Amino acid sequence: RSRGAVNLDSTSKFYIHNLLETQGKSGFKRLGYMSAKVEDVMVKNVKTASPEESVLKTAEIMNQYEIGCIVVTENSKPVGVVTERDILKRVVRERRDPAETKLHEVMSRPLVTVEPAATIASAARIMIKHNIKKLPVMSSDHLVGILSLTDLIPLLKEQGTSKISLKSAPEHVKRA
Repeated sequence: RSRGAVNLDSTSKFYIHNLLETQGKSGFKRLGYMSAKVEDVMVKNVKTASPEESVLKTAEIMNQYEIGCIVVTENSKPVGVVTERDILKRVVRERRDPAETKLHEVMSRPLVTVEPAATIASAARIMIKHNIKKLPVMSSDHLVGILSLTDLIPLLKEQGTSKISLKSAPEHVKRA
């Protein structure tokens, strides 16, 4: 059974699109943000769990470490990801028992990944193409990190919000 990953909301898509559009502007390009590599921005200490782990135990780990997802691994190989949204939509909303529900029942798969040497721009394009917010980083079939949309937001802040166009922004972003 294959499930798509958590969808990007319109605000997230807006910020990623602006990040990519700004790539060509001289100030942003000169500073080299989009040529930065995934390995420069990714989180290296990735929490993982077995497909047979309970959602309850996983939620406790996510809460303890204040993280938004867990990569599910089988025989040390990543096979899926479980996000806060997965737990809300596939467990809480469906009124499933988190102590009895296993990760393999609710994880997002197939797993979409990126290599550490990839540019931030290419990682952002992968996120948009696959409509995801969490992107595991793989090197030679080994999980070496994770990149999330929130890791990309500081790049926007550093380049200055005055350069972000609201022309294509969702209405709720324009009103904010």
